[in-house]
Amino acid sequence: MPFSDRQWINDHKLVAVAILIVAIAAGAFVIHRQFTPVSRDIPLGQNFYSDDDGKTWFADSAAKAAPFDHNGQQAYEAEVYRCGDWKPFVAFLISYEPDDKAAIEAAAPNRVRYVLADAATRRLVKRPGGRTWLKPTSETTREYQAMFTPHCPDGSNTDPVYVTPPGQ
Repeated sequence: MPFSDRQWINDHKLVAVAILIVAIAAGAFVIHRQFTPVSRDIPLGQNFYSDDDGKTWFADSAAKAAPFDHNGQQAYEAEVYRCGDWKPFVAFLISYEPDDKAAIEAAAPNRVRYVLADAATRRLVKRPGGRTWLKPTSETTREYQAMFTPHCPDGSNTDPVYVTPPGQ
């Protein structure tokens, strides 16, 4: 008579139950890890913002959704770069659509980074001194993407280097 799996389980009930419990626990652990963000304990950090169209900037929480009130002025996210030994400059400013801004502000602290990442594809951008905010559409794709390629204010061919806020 050939040996069957059912016969082995009947002969070794405690071992079979232990194997089943370990398999269920391992499956639960894998499912838990899939739905737990890896970076949940990493602080979001800071961004630069400007309330004077890029002339000056300040660092504040990266969880803020621009525009927001700062000293009675509207502050926008500012992308700051440096070319060689030249002083840093704001390459472009970022604003969010009202719906995205509301979602960012309503997000739980451990979810803000994910809401920001989702809203990033719909950010409005403009150069300092520019009059209009550029919205990403099929008609503005080339101009919108060019906005994210900073150029040195002196016209040199030096590659601009991104400036990170203090403490990053």
